[in-house]
Amino acid sequence: MNHIPLSRRLLAGVGAVALIAATAPAATSASGGAAPAADSRGASDQAHDKIVTARIDADRIMGHIETLTVDIGPRVASSPEEDAAASYIADELESLGYDVEVQEFPYVNTVGYLHVGGPDGTALLVRAGGGSALTDGDGITAPVVDAGFGSPADFPAATAGAIALVQRGGNTFADIVGNAAEAGAVGVAIQNDDWRIFSATVADSPIPFVTMNDEQGELLRAAADDGATLRMNRYQTSQNVIATKAPTLPGRGARDEVVIFSAHYDSVPASPGASDNASGVAVMLELARINAQLPTATEIRFAAVGAEEVGLRGSRHYAQNLPAAERDRIIANFNMDMVGTASPEQNTLFMNTLNGTGVDDPADNLVSRAGRQAAERLGYGDIVRSPYHRGASDHQAFHEIGVPAVNFIWRDPVTAALEPTYHQPLDTIDRVSPDRLRTAAEIIAAASYRVIRHRVPGRPADGG
Repeated sequence: MNHIPLSRRLLAGVGAVALIAATAPAATSASGGAAPAADSRGASDQAHDKIVTARIDADRIMGHIETLTVDIGPRVASSPEEDAAASYIADELESLGYDVEVQEFPYVNTVGYLHVGGPDGTALLVRAGGGSALTDGDGITAPVVDAGFGSPADFPAATAGAIALVQRGGNTFADIVGNAAEAGAVGVAIQNDDWRIFSATVADSPIPFVTMNDEQGELLRAAADDGATLRMNRYQTSQNVIATKAPTLPGRGARDEVVIFSAHYDSVPASPGASDNASGVAVMLELARINAQLPTATEIRFAAVGAEEVGLRGSRHYAQNLPAAERDRIIANFNMDMVGTASPEQNTLFMNTLNGTGVDDPADNLVSRAGRQAAERLGYGDIVRSPYHRGASDHQAFHEIGVPAVNFIWRDPVTAALEPTYHQPLDTIDRVSPDRLRTAAEIIAAASYRVIRHRVPGRPADGG
C-alpha cells in the first residue's frame, strides 16, 4: 500500500499512557455468598463501558460538524473542499498523537460553483450539470438574467454575455441549455420548483450549467443586479486519512490484531453533508480522542475515507490494497454513517451487515453482536436493530475482504427509510441532534472498547 506521508509522524504521547482501572465492590447473593459469575462479569462490563462513555463530549462532536459543514461546506469528491476536510481531520488526529498518513487515489470529477456578487461573494449550493462545458480556473463573471422556463422567447435581449436563470418545467434540459446558448448566454443556472436538488445531463453541452433548488434560485434572482461567477472545474485526486495507534498494553496483553473505525468525509454536491456524513466523522474523531488516552490491547486505526458518495471508492482503494497478511490481522470494522439525524421518524440505530443472505435472513458478526450487547448494557436495547442486512456504505468494502463489519446508522424502524433531507441542501447542522450523536457514540464506544480490550475468539465460518 503506497501511503503518502502527510507530515512528520507524531508518535509521542500514544505509547505511554496510564492504565486506567475501574473496579466495583464484589457482588454478593441474598444469602451473603458470592454472586453468580455472570453477575460479576456484567458489573465488570458496565464499569468498563463507563470508562469510555463518561468521556464522550457531545459539544466537541458538534464542533467538528460545524467546521466541516459551515466553515468548509459541501465536500464533493476530489474537490478542494474535500481536500480541506482531509487536512482538518489529519491535523486533529495528529494533535492526538496518532501516526497519520494520507493515501491518495485517482478520481476524476467535475465540480460546479456559483457565487453571487462575484468570485468572492456568497456561495450558492449547486450541482454541476452532467456533460457541462468547463470554465477556466477563475470561472465566468457575468450579469444574471431571468429567462423564465427557457423557451426561445423567454430569453431577453440582455442574455448575450450573461448567465441565464431558468425555472425547471416545460422544456427538456437539452432544450434549455441549447436555447440559452443560441441567445448568447455564457452559462445557465436551472432552478427547481421545490427544496430538492436534482441532477441533469446534457451531452456535450456548449456552455457550463448547474442545477439548484428553489431557495438557492431565489437567492440568485434577488441578487441578479450584482451579477455572479460561475466556475466549472475538473479535479483528479481524492484521498483517505489513516491514523494508527499501536497496542499499549504491556507484554502478553498486546495482540497482533487490528480494529478499524471508519467514516466517509465527502458529501454529495449542493449538500453541506451534516448528517451525511460530518456526523460520522465527528463521532469517529471523538472516539479517536478517547482511545488515545486509554490502554489498548489491539492496534487501532481510524480511516476517514474520501469519495464514498461516488461508489465507495476511498474505502475500496484502502481495503483492496491491503496485503493479505494485513487483512488477516483486522478483526473488526466499526463504520459510522449518518449517526446524528434529528428527524423524528429515524429513531432506531440500525447495525447494517452484509452477513446472511438478505433482508429476510440477516446474520450476526462480531461487530453487530458487540454493538447489540453494548446497547443492552447501556439501556438502549429498545432503540437498536441488529443485525440488518444492507451495504451501501464503507463497511461493505471491509466485508468484501473478509472483515466483520457494521455500519451504524439511524433509520425509520418500520420502513428503514433515511431522513427526508438525505442528499439535499437541507442536510445542515441545525438538523443534527446532539442527543442522537451521544447515543450512537456511547454504543459504538462501549462495543468497540470491549473488542479492543478483550481477546476475541477465532472468527466463525460466517466471517464474524
